[in-house]
Formats: sequence, C-alpha cells, structure tokens
Amino acid sequence: MKTLFLSSFIIIISLGICNAQTSTVSSGKLNARTESVTSNLKTQLGLSPVQEEKVKNLYQESLQQIQQVFESNNGNKSAASDQIQTLIQQRETALQTILTPQQLSIYNTTSRK
Repeated sequence: MKTLFLSSFIIIISLGICNAQTSTVSSGKLNARTESVTSNLKTQLGLSPVQEEKVKNLYQESLQQIQQVFESNNGNKSAASDQIQTLIQQRETALQTILTPQQLSIYNTTSRK
C-alpha cells in the first residue's frame, strides 16, 4: 500500500512536468524540476554535497526518461503508465543506495504524506 501510494504520488509529480500544450518539455523545465526536487530533498534529509550531486543526477536522468516515455506514447498517460511506473521504481531503488538508513526512513515517512 505504501509503495503504491508513493509511486502514484511520484507519477503525478513526474507527469506534472509535462506541458499540456506540447509533447516536448524544454530542458530548462526539466532542469528546474530537477533542481526543485533536489533542493527539497537536501532540506528535508540534510544531504551531503556528494549525495546532493548523486540525487540531482538521478532525478535529472529519471525525469528525462519519463519525458521520453511520455513523448513516445504521444502524450497518452495511460499508455505510458506502466513504463513510467517501472522507471520510478528503478529511481527509488537507486535512491536507496544514495541515502543513509536514517535519511531513507525520513524520506519514506515524508513521502507517504
């Protein structure tokens, strides 16, 4: 249940980066979204500079992949959903290797809200 809720929340956030008027999101918007997520996680979790860079790179790559899947499905969220879910799960798994157990606990707690 926790994973489903977290995944749904992340999908909504990830799809929120998509522009309804066009299927292409500028790299500027993706970079802004990456910076926003990284900044929030840095504040919430007290990321070290090394962790911050790793998280930033992870989210940048993940959001680009999600955007590519969305575009390859012509903006059809339903068709892209399973692929996006897989990408999000991969990102969450990678995030677990970056965060300390204490940070991961905080992340999991705050992600459920």
